[in-house]
Amino acid sequence: MHPARRRSLRELGAFARQMSDHWSALSERLDPEGPKAGSGAKALADGALIASEILTAVRPMASARDLEIGPAALGAGRLARARPPVPDAALEHNQALRFALLDAEHLLILIEYVGALSATEGDPELAEACAEWKASLQKPARAARRAAIALGKTPDLAIEPLSKGQKIGYLLGWLGEATDRRRKQS
Repeated sequence: MHPARRRSLRELGAFARQMSDHWSALSERLDPEGPKAGSGAKALADGALIASEILTAVRPMASARDLEIGPAALGAGRLARARPPVPDAALEHNQALRFALLDAEHLLILIEYVGALSATEGDPELAEACAEWKASLQKPARAARRAAIALGKTPDLAIEPLSKGQKIGYLLGWLGEATDRRRKQS
């Protein structure tokens, strides 16, 4: 197996785990007391489940190709990120949902890349699996994207903080605006 495919398969495991963990936690954070219309939580929960299923499927496929996706590979996903390193608790609803979409986009591109590498190396089984993973992941990713965009129609929900600590973000934003305004006047 070409080193590009070895590395990308391990990365696929790491980012599938990362997306599953992140989307599951964010789904619960967006709707702790049950689904709100337009929150995006259902799409996130569905995407988390599919990312977990991808991880479950990719590990034995990699192992059959003499490649292990174990704790070292999966732990790398805790350090490498497809989105900014800002904790969800510091964000507003819309920001957290939009940033979460970066997880899905990265994983979808990675799946297509692994599929192309597998096809190039004459591995139709893995290439086909990648096509299936892509198709299953696109549905919740699109739903989450639609929910993020639709938050523009409900601005009060869009700017709802995910935690009380998010008020520090409001203060920093206000200070930034005041600084820029003062600088412009100078």
